[in-house]
Amino acid sequence: MGDAAQGEPRQHEVFSQPLKVQPAFEFWPTPKTYREYPGGEHLPDKIKVWRVQNTGKRSGGVVARYYGFEDSPDAEILTAGFNDGKESGAVGVGRHGNFLQWGFSPRRRR
Repeated sequence: MGDAAQGEPRQHEVFSQPLKVQPAFEFWPTPKTYREYPGGEHLPDKIKVWRVQNTGKRSGGVVARYYGFEDSPDAEILTAGFNDGKESGAVGVGRHGNFLQWGFSPRRRR
């Protein structure tokens, strides 16, 4: 996953306090891999994204795949990541119990 989240962030207090997240949206080409998963054939040619961080990376991990994450007890997807290696909707930021899971690549200090 790169530096961007896909679509609108969900309504959750983590995006409103202590500081309000005000994403600036852009439209990026839909990754080819999104078309390989169920529902991918119905996606538009461009996906609405917003930059979460600015490391210049286009790769990294994700918290979890979309399918099955919210089936776990006390788990929720806070925002999907824009990921050219997984399906549309793969979890970029998720919460499971009292753990906030961050799937974006860490910024490396020099």
